[in-house]
Amino acid sequence: PSLLSLVDYGELATALSAALVGVLLIQASTVLEERSLVATGGLVLLVAAFGAFLALTYQGQGTGAAVPVTGLCAGIVLWVAAARRLGILEDLSRRYNVRIPGIR
Repeated sequence: PSLLSLVDYGELATALSAALVGVLLIQASTVLEERSLVATGGLVLLVAAFGAFLALTYQGQGTGAAVPVTGLCAGIVLWVAAARRLGILEDLSRRYNVRIPGIR
């Protein structure tokens, strides 16, 4: 992705990196036999598509607005997926008596 800066599409580097992570998560779901990685990879791909849209729109070109949006949103998606997989969300929902859909 760092080679994209040489071709005047450097703003797409973060979006393409996030898309690569999303595709690799979907492929890793078959190896690890964890279906939630498909949903996580799909969400990261959606974030990457939105970041690419921001980078390529007329108002977004040259502003660098897509980099923090893509990075932070993909990071939040991955952080929540890791917290769910480790059982942290279940502990928090039990501790604060909050019902989270999909968490026992």
